[in-house]
Amino acid sequence: MSKSELKLYSAVDVENARTKAQIVGIVQGAGGVMLLGLLFTVIGWIPMLAVGALVVFVLVKLLSR
Repeated sequence: MSKSELKLYSAVDVENARTKAQIVGIVQGAGGVMLLGLLFTVIGWIPMLAVGALVVFVLVKLLSR
C-alpha cells in the first residue's frame, strides 16, 4: 500500500463510527427480541426450544471442528 492510499481517521471520526455501531447493535438486538417474542406467541414454547436446541447443537458441532 502506498502512502497516498493510507487513510487516517480522526478521533471524532472514530467516535462517530463507534456510536453508530452501538446504535445499530441496539436496534438489531431489539429486533431479534421482538422476533423471538412473536415466534414464541405464534408457535409455542416447546417446539421453539427443540428447534433452538438443535440449532445450538449444530453450531457447536460446526465450530468445534
